[in-house]
Amino acid sequence: MTTIATKTFSDNEINFLTEKLKQNPASPLFARLADALLSLNKTDEALLLCQNGIEKYPDYAAAYVVLGKINLKLGNFISAKNNFLTAIQKSPTNQIAVKLIQNIPEEKLTEPEKINFPQFEEFEKTHEVKIPENELITIDEFLSIKKIQTEEENINQMDELAQLLSQAEKITPVEVSENSTLPDIELFEPFIVTPTLAEIYANQEEFSDAIELYKTLIQKRPDQKDEFVKRIEELKLKAIEVAKLKKEGK
Repeated sequence: MTTIATKTFSDNEINFLTEKLKQNPASPLFARLADALLSLNKTDEALLLCQNGIEKYPDYAAAYVVLGKINLKLGNFISAKNNFLTAIQKSPTNQIAVKLIQNIPEEKLTEPEKINFPQFEEFEKTHEVKIPENELITIDEFLSIKKIQTEEENINQMDELAQLLSQAEKITPVEVSENSTLPDIELFEPFIVTPTLAEIYANQEEFSDAIELYKTLIQKRPDQKDEFVKRIEELKLKAIEVAKLKKEGK
Protein backbone atom coordinates (compact mmCIF):
# COMPACT_ATOMS: atom_id res chain seq x y z
CA MET A 1 0.00 0.00 0.00
CA THR A 2 1.39 3.42 -0.97
CA THR A 3 1.59 6.05 1.76
CA ILE A 4 0.08 9.42 0.85
CA ALA A 5 1.37 12.38 2.84
CA THR A 6 -1.37 14.32 4.59
CA LYS A 7 -1.15 18.07 4.01
CA THR A 8 -1.47 20.43 6.94
CA PHE A 9 -2.78 23.96 6.53
CA SER A 10 -1.79 26.94 8.65
CA ASP A 11 -4.39 29.32 10.05
CA ASN A 12 -3.09 32.00 7.67
CA GLU A 13 -3.68 29.78 4.64
CA ILE A 14 -7.20 28.81 5.72
CA ASN A 15 -8.13 32.42 6.51
CA PHE A 16 -6.71 33.52 3.16
CA LEU A 17 -8.68 30.90 1.22
CA THR A 18 -11.88 31.63 3.14
CA GLU A 19 -11.62 35.38 2.53
CA LYS A 20 -10.89 34.95 -1.19
CA LEU A 21 -13.84 32.62 -1.61
CA LYS A 22 -16.10 35.14 0.16
CA GLN A 23 -14.93 37.86 -2.22
CA ASN A 24 -15.44 35.64 -5.25
CA PRO A 25 -17.79 32.66 -4.66
CA ALA A 26 -17.19 31.49 -8.24
CA SER A 27 -13.46 30.96 -7.61
CA PRO A 28 -11.98 27.46 -8.15
CA LEU A 29 -10.22 27.89 -4.79
CA PHE A 30 -13.13 25.95 -3.25
CA ALA A 31 -11.20 22.70 -3.75
CA ARG A 32 -8.21 23.85 -1.69
CA LEU A 33 -10.44 25.21 1.05
CA ALA A 34 -12.43 21.95 1.15
CA ASP A 35 -9.15 20.05 1.49
CA ALA A 36 -8.14 22.36 4.34
CA LEU A 37 -11.48 21.87 6.12
CA LEU A 38 -11.08 18.11 5.73
CA SER A 39 -7.69 18.30 7.46
CA LEU A 40 -9.50 19.92 10.41
CA ASN A 41 -12.08 17.10 10.44
CA LYS A 42 -14.82 19.50 9.31
CA THR A 43 -16.04 16.79 6.96
CA ASP A 44 -19.64 17.86 6.43
CA GLU A 45 -18.62 21.44 5.69
CA ALA A 46 -15.93 20.26 3.28
CA LEU A 47 -18.39 17.91 1.52
CA LEU A 48 -20.99 20.64 0.94
CA LEU A 49 -18.37 23.11 -0.29
CA CYS A 50 -16.86 20.57 -2.69
CA GLN A 51 -20.20 19.41 -4.10
CA ASN A 52 -21.34 22.99 -4.75
CA GLY A 53 -18.01 23.85 -6.36
CA ILE A 54 -18.13 20.85 -8.72
CA GLU A 55 -21.53 22.05 -9.96
CA LYS A 56 -19.74 25.20 -11.19
CA TYR A 57 -16.59 23.39 -12.37
CA PRO A 58 -17.67 19.88 -13.49
CA ASP A 59 -14.35 19.26 -15.25
CA TYR A 60 -12.02 20.30 -12.40
CA ALA A 61 -10.07 17.09 -11.79
CA ALA A 62 -8.55 18.23 -8.47
CA ALA A 63 -12.02 18.81 -7.02
CA TYR A 64 -12.92 15.15 -7.63
CA VAL A 65 -9.72 14.09 -5.82
CA VAL A 66 -10.72 16.17 -2.79
CA LEU A 67 -14.29 14.83 -2.96
CA GLY A 68 -12.89 11.29 -3.03
CA LYS A 69 -10.79 12.00 0.06
CA ILE A 70 -13.89 13.30 1.84
CA ASN A 71 -15.83 10.15 0.94
CA LEU A 72 -12.93 8.04 2.22
CA LYS A 73 -13.19 9.89 5.53
CA LEU A 74 -16.93 9.20 5.61
CA GLY A 75 -16.40 5.51 4.83
CA ASN A 76 -18.07 5.78 1.40
CA PHE A 77 -15.38 3.72 -0.33
CA ILE A 78 -17.24 2.96 -3.56
CA SER A 79 -18.14 6.64 -4.00
CA ALA A 80 -14.53 7.58 -3.27
CA LYS A 81 -13.24 5.18 -5.91
CA ASN A 82 -15.69 6.60 -8.45
CA ASN A 83 -14.52 10.14 -7.59
CA PHE A 84 -10.88 9.17 -8.14
CA LEU A 85 -11.74 7.43 -11.43
CA THR A 86 -13.51 10.58 -12.59
CA ALA A 87 -10.44 12.64 -11.69
CA ILE A 88 -8.26 10.31 -13.77
CA GLN A 89 -10.72 10.54 -16.66
CA LYS A 90 -10.52 14.36 -16.51
CA SER A 91 -6.75 14.38 -15.99
CA PRO A 92 -5.02 11.10 -17.01
CA THR A 93 -1.66 12.28 -15.57
CA ASN A 94 -3.07 12.73 -12.05
CA GLN A 95 -0.95 10.24 -10.09
CA ILE A 96 -2.44 11.22 -6.73
CA ALA A 97 -5.84 9.83 -7.73
CA VAL A 98 -4.18 6.60 -8.91
CA LYS A 99 -2.35 6.16 -5.59
CA LEU A 100 -5.47 6.90 -3.56
CA ILE A 101 -7.43 4.22 -5.44
CA GLN A 102 -4.65 1.72 -4.79
CA ASN A 103 -4.91 2.49 -1.06
CA ILE A 104 -8.58 1.50 -0.82
CA PRO A 105 -8.81 -2.03 0.68
CA GLU A 106 -10.37 -4.52 -1.74
CA GLU A 107 -12.75 -5.81 0.92
CA LYS A 108 -14.28 -2.33 1.13
CA LEU A 109 -15.30 -2.42 -2.52
CA THR A 110 -18.32 -4.69 -2.88
CA GLU A 111 -19.24 -5.47 -6.45
CA PRO A 112 -22.82 -4.68 -7.55
CA GLU A 113 -25.17 -7.59 -8.13
CA LYS A 114 -24.72 -9.02 -11.60
CA ILE A 115 -27.74 -8.99 -13.89
CA ASN A 116 -27.97 -11.66 -16.56
CA PHE A 117 -29.19 -10.09 -19.77
CA PRO A 118 -30.31 -12.26 -22.71
CA GLN A 119 -27.86 -12.68 -25.55
CA PHE A 120 -28.55 -10.44 -28.52
CA GLU A 121 -29.21 -13.42 -30.81
CA GLU A 122 -31.86 -14.71 -28.39
CA PHE A 123 -33.45 -11.25 -28.06
CA GLU A 124 -33.39 -10.81 -31.84
CA LYS A 125 -35.25 -14.08 -32.43
CA THR A 126 -37.90 -13.23 -29.82
CA HIS A 127 -38.50 -9.66 -30.98
CA GLU A 128 -37.54 -9.96 -34.66
CA VAL A 129 -34.98 -7.18 -34.41
CA LYS A 130 -33.64 -6.07 -37.78
CA ILE A 131 -30.88 -3.50 -38.10
CA PRO A 132 -30.48 -1.92 -41.57
CA GLU A 133 -27.03 -2.63 -43.01
CA ASN A 134 -26.52 1.04 -43.88
CA GLU A 135 -26.74 1.91 -40.14
CA LEU A 136 -24.01 -0.53 -39.10
CA ILE A 137 -20.51 0.80 -38.37
CA THR A 138 -17.32 -0.92 -37.30
CA ILE A 139 -15.93 -0.56 -33.78
CA ASP A 140 -12.96 1.41 -35.18
CA GLU A 141 -15.35 3.88 -36.82
CA PHE A 142 -17.31 4.25 -33.59
CA LEU A 143 -14.17 4.85 -31.50
CA SER A 144 -12.89 7.39 -34.04
CA ILE A 145 -16.18 9.33 -33.90
CA LYS A 146 -16.23 9.14 -30.09
CA LYS A 147 -12.65 10.38 -29.83
CA ILE A 148 -13.39 13.44 -31.99
CA GLN A 149 -16.54 14.24 -29.99
CA THR A 150 -14.67 13.90 -26.68
CA GLU A 151 -11.83 16.17 -27.82
CA GLU A 152 -14.29 18.82 -29.00
CA GLU A 153 -16.25 18.63 -25.72
CA ASN A 154 -13.04 18.95 -23.65
CA ILE A 155 -11.89 22.02 -25.61
CA ASN A 156 -15.31 23.69 -25.33
CA GLN A 157 -15.51 22.97 -21.61
CA MET A 158 -11.99 24.31 -21.02
CA ASP A 159 -12.81 27.48 -22.97
CA GLU A 160 -15.87 28.00 -20.76
CA LEU A 161 -13.75 27.46 -17.64
CA ALA A 162 -11.12 29.87 -18.95
CA GLN A 163 -13.77 32.52 -19.53
CA LEU A 164 -14.98 32.14 -15.93
CA LEU A 165 -11.44 32.41 -14.64
CA SER A 166 -10.84 35.54 -16.72
CA GLN A 167 -13.69 37.22 -14.85
CA ALA A 168 -12.35 36.22 -11.43
CA GLU A 169 -10.20 38.52 -9.33
CA LYS A 170 -6.49 38.01 -9.85
CA ILE A 171 -5.11 36.42 -6.66
CA THR A 172 -1.96 37.66 -4.94
CA PRO A 173 -0.06 34.85 -3.19
CA VAL A 174 -0.31 34.93 0.59
CA GLU A 175 2.85 35.30 2.64
CA VAL A 176 3.48 32.29 4.85
CA SER A 177 6.18 31.41 7.32
CA GLU A 178 9.07 29.06 6.59
CA ASN A 179 7.42 26.32 8.67
CA SER A 180 4.09 26.53 6.83
CA THR A 181 3.13 23.68 4.49
CA LEU A 182 1.63 24.84 1.22
CA PRO A 183 -1.01 22.77 -0.63
CA ASP A 184 0.27 20.14 -3.03
CA ILE A 185 0.70 22.00 -6.33
CA GLU A 186 0.57 18.78 -8.38
CA LEU A 187 -2.98 18.17 -7.19
CA PHE A 188 -4.25 21.39 -8.74
CA GLU A 189 -2.34 21.51 -12.02
CA PRO A 190 -4.39 22.41 -15.14
CA PHE A 191 -5.25 19.51 -17.43
CA ILE A 192 -6.00 21.17 -20.79
CA VAL A 193 -4.17 24.03 -22.51
CA THR A 194 -6.02 26.19 -25.06
CA PRO A 195 -5.31 29.45 -26.90
CA THR A 196 -8.12 31.05 -24.88
CA LEU A 197 -6.27 30.35 -21.64
CA ALA A 198 -3.02 31.70 -23.12
CA GLU A 199 -4.76 34.93 -24.15
CA ILE A 200 -6.19 35.39 -20.65
CA TYR A 201 -2.63 35.38 -19.30
CA ALA A 202 -1.60 37.80 -22.04
CA ASN A 203 -4.46 40.19 -21.18
CA GLN A 204 -3.33 40.09 -17.54
CA GLU A 205 0.19 41.00 -18.75
CA GLU A 206 1.51 37.62 -17.60
CA PHE A 207 3.47 37.36 -20.82
CA SER A 208 5.96 34.68 -19.74
CA ASP A 209 3.11 32.35 -18.75
CA ALA A 210 1.24 33.06 -21.97
CA ILE A 211 4.37 32.31 -24.03
CA GLU A 212 4.92 29.01 -22.19
CA LEU A 213 1.32 27.98 -22.94
CA TYR A 214 1.79 28.75 -26.62
CA LYS A 215 4.99 26.68 -26.64
CA THR A 216 2.98 23.79 -25.21
CA LEU A 217 0.30 24.34 -27.86
CA ILE A 218 2.93 24.08 -30.60
CA GLN A 219 3.66 20.52 -29.41
CA LYS A 220 -0.01 19.62 -29.08
CA ARG A 221 -1.14 21.26 -32.35
CA PRO A 222 1.79 21.17 -34.78
CA ASP A 223 -0.51 22.09 -37.68
CA GLN A 224 -0.93 25.55 -36.09
CA LYS A 225 2.77 26.02 -35.33
CA ASP A 226 3.24 29.08 -37.59
CA GLU A 227 0.27 30.85 -35.99
CA PHE A 228 1.53 30.17 -32.45
CA VAL A 229 5.15 31.12 -33.25
CA LYS A 230 3.91 34.44 -34.66
CA ARG A 231 1.87 35.08 -31.51
CA ILE A 232 4.87 34.28 -29.28
CA GLU A 233 6.96 36.90 -31.10
CA GLU A 234 4.14 39.44 -30.71
CA LEU A 235 3.95 38.74 -26.97
CA LYS A 236 7.71 39.11 -26.57
CA LEU A 237 7.56 42.57 -28.19
CA LYS A 238 4.53 43.47 -26.09
CA ALA A 239 6.35 42.40 -22.91
CA ILE A 240 9.29 44.65 -23.77
CA GLU A 241 6.95 47.55 -24.50
CA VAL A 242 5.03 47.15 -21.21
CA ALA A 243 8.24 46.80 -19.20
CA LYS A 244 9.56 50.01 -20.77
CA LEU A 245 6.38 51.91 -19.95
CA LYS A 246 6.44 50.69 -16.34
CA LYS A 247 10.06 51.76 -16.03
CA GLU A 248 9.11 55.23 -17.26
CA GLY A 249 6.28 55.34 -14.74
CA LYS A 250 3.51 55.49 -17.32
